[in-house]
Amino acid sequence: MKNIIWGALFIGIGLVTGRSLFLGVFGWWILLRDVLGVWWLVQGLLSLRGRGAGPSADEGPAPPGVPPGVTEAARSVLADMRRNFGTPQFMEPTQASRYPHLDLARYDAYQAAMERRGFRMLGDFEQKAVNSSPTSLLAPTFVRCCVSENGDRVVSYYQVKPRMGRLLRMLLKGLLNLRWLDAPRTFAQNLPLRQCVDVETEFDDGRFLQTSNAQVAGLLAQPPFMEGQFLPFGTPLPALLDRHVTELARRLHGGAKAVPVRSADDLLAVQKRQHAFKMAWRESVQWVTREELRAMAGNDELADAIHAEVRRILAAEAGAQGTPAAA
Repeated sequence: MKNIIWGALFIGIGLVTGRSLFLGVFGWWILLRDVLGVWWLVQGLLSLRGRGAGPSADEGPAPPGVPPGVTEAARSVLADMRRNFGTPQFMEPTQASRYPHLDLARYDAYQAAMERRGFRMLGDFEQKAVNSSPTSLLAPTFVRCCVSENGDRVVSYYQVKPRMGRLLRMLLKGLLNLRWLDAPRTFAQNLPLRQCVDVETEFDDGRFLQTSNAQVAGLLAQPPFMEGQFLPFGTPLPALLDRHVTELARRLHGGAKAVPVRSADDLLAVQKRQHAFKMAWRESVQWVTREELRAMAGNDELADAIHAEVRRILAAEAGAQGTPAAA
């Protein structure tokens, strides 16, 4: 009980003074104090659970031979992949004023930088399915898109900012699962606002060339028709544009033909085609690959167990529907 009291006191100090991660205020001392508060709370909750709280009746036992927690993780991964790739994720026009929690001045600075390079703005867009996702750690965001003079390159700028409440719940869950080092590290890595830029070109043979500094997205397996590079966060805009232009010139010299984007309608049509291709590919690989699970989990044994459980779940679903599971 003392741990719970100390934890509540540390967190309470931040809430009362208005300097708390829970209120979206960041600082290293604030981070240390709030993480210690959460840690003490977790210790107290663990001690209470150890005194007699048994497993929840609605959790149910794991299937024979499946480590506890793997089935839950597999179902969560499968649900996320189906939500992101199995349902329409089309962009829709939006207004920047709806996102006061983002750094809108940086959006304007990006647009000005692109216009100095001869690009013009196509508009601001959002993916409602992503912004309204019940599991996403990201605060609602929008994409500002600009196009080159001849339409062969679309450059999209967006900001990634965490939903602090969901991020803290993830931290608490990690600490409850005794991930004392990994959970705080993941928490700290997701705290900063990140500026992301994607440069894309569509070719008339159905392939896409992409150059991006959204490094984490590179952990996901890419379909064979999506070619390009995911560079580290913070890679500056000129470096991204130069890298893309160099690769684009090589492809065009080899006989490829770019599909020009002239308007916002053209851009939305490109996004719809790309999503349809990605959805078909995801279904063909049964939604998630072993390699991307290993890249995201950082633990091959755990990733392989989750992958095998995803396959088992899909096979069970196919059996219940009377259809054969994919190989």
